[in-house]
Amino acid sequence: MGVIIRRATAADAEAVAAVHVLGWQQGYSGLLPDSYLAQLEVQPAVWSERLRHEALRAAGFVEAMLWVLTDNRRAIAFYERQGWQAENVWREESLDGSVVRERRYRHPLVRDPQSSSWR
Repeated sequence: MGVIIRRATAADAEAVAAVHVLGWQQGYSGLLPDSYLAQLEVQPAVWSERLRHEALRAAGFVEAMLWVLTDNRRAIAFYERQGWQAENVWREESLDGSVVRERRYRHPLVRDPQSSSWR
């Protein structure tokens, strides 16, 4: 039996969400408290809040922002390869008794009309 690659449909939402949660639980193990990761679950009620860049642009947004754990080198490398830019803005969060440090990243959502790059 071969592998079939296709576009996801609404029927795939629960499975995609489950992979997302499992990815967090495994990818952030040792970076976030186990008690915090254990409480993550698939929540169908919030699936509609998961917006892609196209939806944000269509709504008039020109940039996106996210916070990355400063100890998560793999995520930092990934986001920087995707064009996200680190800012000199930091915050600390307390999660189940552990303090984690995050850095803010920004990414433009508007293409520069003079080139094919994002600005």
